[in-house]
Amino acid sequence: MSRELSRRDFIAAAGVTGTALSLGAGLTGCSTSGTSANSATNATTYDISKKTEADVVVVGAGGAGCSAAVRAAQLGLDVALVEITNVIGGTTICTEGMTTIHSHFHKADPSIDIATNLLVHKIMDYHHWLPNGHIIQQMLVQSSNNLDWLESMGHEFTAPSTMSGNTYHTWTMYAHPQGTLSGSQYIQHWSDLCTTTYADKITMYWQTEALGTTLDADGKVASVICKDTSSDEYTEITTSSVVYATGGYADNGTLFKELVGFGDGEYQSDGMGHRTGDGLNMGRDNGAKLCRYPGAAMWYGGCLPGLVYGGELYCATAFQPLFWVNENAERFIDEEYAEHNFSFSGNGQSAQKRVVSILTKAQMDSFVTDGCIYGCGAYILDGTKLDGSATGSSMWSEYQAQVKAGNKYMWTADSIAELAGLAGLDAATLKETVDTYNGYCASGTDGDFDKPAIYLRPLNDADGPYYAFELVPGVFTTVGGLLVNDCIQVLNEDDDPIVGMYATGCDAGGLEGDSYDVGICEGSKQCWCAYSGKLAAEHIASTLFGNTKKDAYSNPVTWE
Repeated sequence: MSRELSRRDFIAAAGVTGTALSLGAGLTGCSTSGTSANSATNATTYDISKKTEADVVVVGAGGAGCSAAVRAAQLGLDVALVEITNVIGGTTICTEGMTTIHSHFHKADPSIDIATNLLVHKIMDYHHWLPNGHIIQQMLVQSSNNLDWLESMGHEFTAPSTMSGNTYHTWTMYAHPQGTLSGSQYIQHWSDLCTTTYADKITMYWQTEALGTTLDADGKVASVICKDTSSDEYTEITTSSVVYATGGYADNGTLFKELVGFGDGEYQSDGMGHRTGDGLNMGRDNGAKLCRYPGAAMWYGGCLPGLVYGGELYCATAFQPLFWVNENAERFIDEEYAEHNFSFSGNGQSAQKRVVSILTKAQMDSFVTDGCIYGCGAYILDGTKLDGSATGSSMWSEYQAQVKAGNKYMWTADSIAELAGLAGLDAATLKETVDTYNGYCASGTDGDFDKPAIYLRPLNDADGPYYAFELVPGVFTTVGGLLVNDCIQVLNEDDDPIVGMYATGCDAGGLEGDSYDVGICEGSKQCWCAYSGKLAAEHIASTLFGNTKKDAYSNPVTWE
């Protein structure tokens, strides 16, 4: 059954338990009590096979959900961790690290650190002062403490780095075995914590889809309805709090079309799947408000259909700062933004109807013999030879595999005119664009977008044949979502918190403008995942259960 149908089933069938679906509660601030009740929606009944209870229900077992579940367990709460797959980790396994400042790494080398207020200012400038600056500042202030907490439980990190040429190193990387996905060790340890270390406090609900949250007559969270995807049996978990940590909506073409403007087949989502907007849907069913830019996405540029981010052919075709044209056979961006700021590169590419990357054989051969110009995050480092040494599969072997598979988004030809015909581009315009660009290469000055001269490399017949690769917009994840306050509580349309409802990670919005801030602090989303999950658990324990227990890693905020 599809996610959309499941939601309708839930909305239409919430009456068997006698619990009403309610639309928002009139509250203010970081609140613990409701002040108004709302009438229930019309509801029919459905067959609940099982009723159980938990202090907190965490929906989604990725980085944010695991953080919330483990922290809640540390604070003595009984947790129901609901996961639609049969493994822990989600797309966090594909991530590479998280933002930290003032950590023990930075204390060892102060030259790579940055003052909190300066970084906050840079981030807010980047986002045109649209986000909630208090949340951003609070996250950054707590980032070193957050890192200490993670390390205290056995997570391992390496010294901070930078991907975008920043002076300050805020990107603290996960330690992981060579040849594995960058987040593999990080996720494996979360799995051990949830299923072994804290198994007495965390109950796993594997292959279980959370369908919705019910509110009581006072507008507070009352229960979460779930369905076992293997048996289609329904369970109601009575609870006073729910933490949405479902990873956003990057894999839901319908929701992506509504909020971002691209539907199925019009973009490529790079992740582990199952990011179908469950958290946003469940919140909206109860009157939750979306942030100002719910369609903000972590675009990573373009991607040749059939490839995923981090492979050697992907690196060659989509991440080199050389020559791209749009559907009009015209350049549209400074191509070095592929690495300088892949989010902005993605914005530029997603604004076109088509994007075609054009290279010569000599250029592609140079990526093998001399090394790529730009790499791909922690997967392929700048200057790496694309001969298979980085990933086990070389650029040319991957190219031949795509030829054999009949990939219709790539072409090769001996002349620009022939290439234009194969790629469906206007031959005269493409020749003019190439000739103009070659003139820029000769003069050392990009008259269109001021791309640095080092990346101005001509396209000549003598270096051919030519290769063209059509790129579709690629997205790592969505970074817009439900509007939350400083305490991670979900807000309703009156900007009042829905008591007991929290959104973390990619389900929460309000930390970005219209673009992911990779150009300022790489890894900010994973920092937010770990931090927001931890903060939600601490707020729940303190305000809903009166747990004032503090340890060395507790957020210093005191809630009224």
